[in-house]
Amino acid sequence: MGLFGKLFGGGSSDGKYKVTLRFPDGERSELDERFSSYEDAERAALEAVSDYHAGGEYMDPLNYDASEDEVDYDIEEV
Repeated sequence: MGLFGKLFGGGSSDGKYKVTLRFPDGERSELDERFSSYEDAERAALEAVSDYHAGGEYMDPLNYDASEDEVDYDIEEV
């Protein structure tokens, strides 16, 4: 389980959709929570991506460039 799985986990496992984040270094991290709708899954994915970028800005506020640190996500029906 990756960092975002730990941060955003703890939700229901009865949902229909799962989110997997894809990082620039090739790492993948699946959120623990399952979502009952595609829209809820997308909201969680966008929040996780936003939090990732906020962390980068916090760690290196003068040199962080979000365009060079692109995080993407996949939403799959389960």
